Amino acid sequence: MRFLVLVFIICSFIWTINGYGDLRKPSRKSLRIGNDFRIWDRYDRWRGYYIAVIEFYHPGFWFMIGWGNSENDIDSWVFEIDGKRVLASDRYWGDNMNLPRRDVALGGRGNLQLQGYKVGKDKTTVKVRRKFNTRDKYDKVIRPGDQDIYWAYGSDSCISEKGLEKGSVFRRIFAK
Repeated sequence: MRFLVLVFIICSFIWTINGYGDLRKPSRKSLRIGNDFRIWDRYDRWRGYYIAVIEFYHPGFWFMIGWGNSENDIDSWVFEIDGKRVLASDRYWGDNMNLPRRDVALGGRGNLQLQGYKVGKDKTTVKVRRKFNTRDKYDKVIRPGDQDIYWAYGSDSCISEKGLEKGSVFRRIFAK
């Protein structure tokens, strides 16, 4: 019995070091954004969730994926790296903002659910889910069809303007 407890403790420790959670990809098709990101996603109409696995190829950098109608109106999902852990936050990037601000600080809700992550030497992988309609004024409704996806990252582990790069890409989301 002591042996099983010891094995469980060791395996739990290794699991914590390498990340946590389910990182299975929700679909076979992916969207590649330059040399920086790769996204596998699924719009699950029956459960009411959008699920995504995001790989980011700049280890140790913070990064963001967002939805919006323009560069001045973005529902942002920000991922900050804390050693071997990933901190996820639901944010909004609007007019006159240098960086996205937390929805909660603006009067909204934090609706992003981190399902899993892994921080490696070559990439950081996260799995998230969010209801496609949160009824939060700082969140965009995610619908099947054509979407603009905004991205950004910086050269610090936590969000800052240092080394800030950003852009957008067009994406068609299919309902399952």
